[in-house]
Amino acid sequence: TTNSGLTGDDRFTGPLDLGFDFPFYGLTQTQLFFNTNGLITFGSGSADWGDSGIGDEANPNNLIAPFWADLLVGSPYNNGGVYYARGGSAPNRYFVVEWRNVEWTYGNQTFTFQAVLHENGDIVFQYQSLPSDYFVTVGLEDSLSYDELEYLFGVQGLVPFNAIRFYYPTTPTRRVLAYAPQIGGFIPLNG
Repeated sequence: TTNSGLTGDDRFTGPLDLGFDFPFYGLTQTQLFFNTNGLITFGSGSADWGDSGIGDEANPNNLIAPFWADLLVGSPYNNGGVYYARGGSAPNRYFVVEWRNVEWTYGNQTFTFQAVLHENGDIVFQYQSLPSDYFVTVGLEDSLSYDELEYLFGVQGLVPFNAIRFYYPTTPTRRVLAYAPQIGGFIPLNG
């Protein structure tokens, strides 16, 4: 894995090239950003630490949250880091972001987790360890905050989980429509 060099409190890095076209809510993503707070975003970076849950129309949107909380990474807090790796061969490539030996702002236990983005659109969250007490947001949200999947929000205390897998639909039917008021006239074919 490659150390991203990202450390501190409420910081982000990117964009980084995924190395493949990644389908996310019906749109193709080729680059991503990630932050010290367990959050991956597309389109722009965010240092947000996620106390509002998934589905909030306020930014950030277009996100993947394996463990979105107020986290501390690296010196002077701990020996943690945020790492990434690319692997596989077409059509089975993947991109991994791993938060290693990080800690929750309100605790002193270090823990490790990762998100794996597969070329087919599947997303896997894996947890090597978790703190005994935390407040976290886990889930996915599209670019407009219209569609979201909130797996977990809140929680004071231990909720044990080792891995979560989101399967991308094999026949996506998502359509994004933009409303623009116009005075009279016809809409062009396929417009």
